[in-house]
Amino acid sequence: MKKIGDKRDEQRRYKYVKKLQDQKDWRENLPPPNDIWPTCLIVAPATVVHNWEREFQTWGYFEVGMYTGSERDEVLHDFKLGRLDVLLTSFEIARSDIERLDTLPFSCIFVDEAHRIKNPRSQTTQAFNQFECVIRFGLTGTAIQNDYAELWTLLDWSNPERLGTMDQWRKCVTRPLTTGQSQKATTEQLAVARRLALRLVKNLLPHFFLRRTKALIADQLPGKSHEVVFCRLTNAQLEAYKRFLSLQSVQNMILAQDLCECGSRKKRSSCHHPVEQGEALKYISVFMKISNHLVLILPSPSDNQGQATRNRELANIAFPDGAPSYGLAIFDPNLCGKWAVLNTLLQTWRREQGNKVLVFTRSVKLIEMLKYHLSREGYNYRTFDGSTKQSDRMPIIDEFSNDPDVFLFVISTLAGGTGLNLTAANKVVIFDPNWNPAHDLQAIDRAFRIGQRRDVSVYRLLAAGSLEEHIYRRQIYKQQQMAIGYEASAQTRYACILVSNLSQEGDLFGLKNLFTLNEDSYATKMTIEKANRDQLNWALAHFDGSVLSGIPSEELAANTGKVDAVAADDIKGLKSFLFAEEDQEDTKPSDAIATILASHGAGYMHINDDVLKPTNVEDQLTEVAIKRKRRRRSENIRKKSAQSQEGSQNSQSPPKPAWPPKRKHHKTQAPLSPRSRLYVRQHALIALGYIQEKEDLDKFAADL
Repeated sequence: MKKIGDKRDEQRRYKYVKKLQDQKDWRENLPPPNDIWPTCLIVAPATVVHNWEREFQTWGYFEVGMYTGSERDEVLHDFKLGRLDVLLTSFEIARSDIERLDTLPFSCIFVDEAHRIKNPRSQTTQAFNQFECVIRFGLTGTAIQNDYAELWTLLDWSNPERLGTMDQWRKCVTRPLTTGQSQKATTEQLAVARRLALRLVKNLLPHFFLRRTKALIADQLPGKSHEVVFCRLTNAQLEAYKRFLSLQSVQNMILAQDLCECGSRKKRSSCHHPVEQGEALKYISVFMKISNHLVLILPSPSDNQGQATRNRELANIAFPDGAPSYGLAIFDPNLCGKWAVLNTLLQTWRREQGNKVLVFTRSVKLIEMLKYHLSREGYNYRTFDGSTKQSDRMPIIDEFSNDPDVFLFVISTLAGGTGLNLTAANKVVIFDPNWNPAHDLQAIDRAFRIGQRRDVSVYRLLAAGSLEEHIYRRQIYKQQQMAIGYEASAQTRYACILVSNLSQEGDLFGLKNLFTLNEDSYATKMTIEKANRDQLNWALAHFDGSVLSGIPSEELAANTGKVDAVAADDIKGLKSFLFAEEDQEDTKPSDAIATILASHGAGYMHINDDVLKPTNVEDQLTEVAIKRKRRRRSENIRKKSAQSQEGSQNSQSPPKPAWPPKRKHHKTQAPLSPRSRLYVRQHALIALGYIQEKEDLDKFAADL
């Protein structure tokens, strides 16, 4: 070949060799692509496929082919000829082209965000199970999202047929753990669940599941605070919510399990008040829209004819005196209780200088609404949703990360909640909660990850008393499932879950709970406080013996006179224990942000991580349950042994009674005096971690 002496020589030689390789006689003798060097398939969300390619270029020397777009045929051809080490593609393309990919000679397969194949009946999961390569790795931060069955699906894909069937997993793992998480669980069910969780975490998962948490890099990460803000609904939102609740179709769903008033002894849904199919999902969507902004149920310019008709019907119900126009309603702050809270946060952060904010929402229409408000307030922002072109996504991300003038990034949770690296932001707002808590947690991790150098503040906004609060309570339950499944954590049992009787809904599931409006109370706050009171009262009722045995008698006697007498009959009650004769003022200092938000529509706030902490009381309660179970088992064994001995000795004469009989001293332990009981309980609170020393009791009483 003629040489010119520049880079064109290299290109010309490449084309010449490629032409020779494409000849039929040469291809027939080709070895498999992984004959000498291993090959790999990587499947990732479409939003991060190009990020994977960038990382390969940065950290390795690999021949990487992008199996995306219109060049897929050429990339696949190069892979079969052994020119590529790694094939990169997205979930959607891997699913649609599975017949072209499943038999390729991959040495291993990696699936990024593997929780997307958690549903065994989904087309994606079924397609990915077709791969002939059995060396499979799934990468995910949330292997358990909604229930324990999802963990089985992921493990069964990565380790085919190693963990039994789905039915066996449900019977042996899912049902016992779920039953033990209920407030109504018996001591037997608690013991079974606790022992099962420990065996799952220590004996089973280590063989199939490698977990690495942020605790390993805690020294490389800054702090993070996660506040949940319960925002009051505006009067317009409350009125609209009540009008939809009063509809006959909604009442039929709420009362579906009640007996029909006709006297037939049948359920209303099976008698004179049938529930139409699809009605539940329709009104769940309506109540979620009302909880966020009433403009979401108004006809908008972007609606098609069918959407406009449906929204016009909803608007007529919500506004019987005439619905406002979309153009005016989008600017009306009285139609959205969350906007005042969000705007207050943004104004506070903008005054502090240097902050960058991420706002996540599930609704594209909410993004449009926020764009109007943000533009009117003069915020410099960028948006990212499913309609953003692939070629524009990385430039927008880089612009937000590198331009100090860009203050805010509004992102669709589904489109940008996974895979993105947005460590330039130090403030995160979840505008509306997702049914799946993993989506919100993944969104938070866009900012709180390796590379973040500033403390991250997270605020999750909920419409108080509405459907959103019920969604959050389910989120707590699902996050507790994660903690139990990953760590065998002793979680506080907030909910009553009736697993053994699916016809009853308990206090967490079912349409009656979902469609309940708590206008004047915070159900989440009441649930948490009740669970804490129950734990404290249990500890006070069961800690006398164990704590007393660890206190020297001289010390106990010396301290009985240091406190006033407390009525013995009431000592186990919380109020009597605190012995406060009059209410004490809460001297706990309030956070500056909480004070500001309270004056702009925030009715209640709490720290999300505090709700999910394992508790000493729950741990000791389950230990007591396990000991009782073991004791009953030992007693049953002794009884059976005694019965068998009686059967073998029934022909022998009974033994003569011992004479003279042994003397027995029936000494009953004297009950503790009220003063001694109080002293014991002080030590109990210290052991449980509620107080550090006895002098902290007054402060503990004031904080309750």
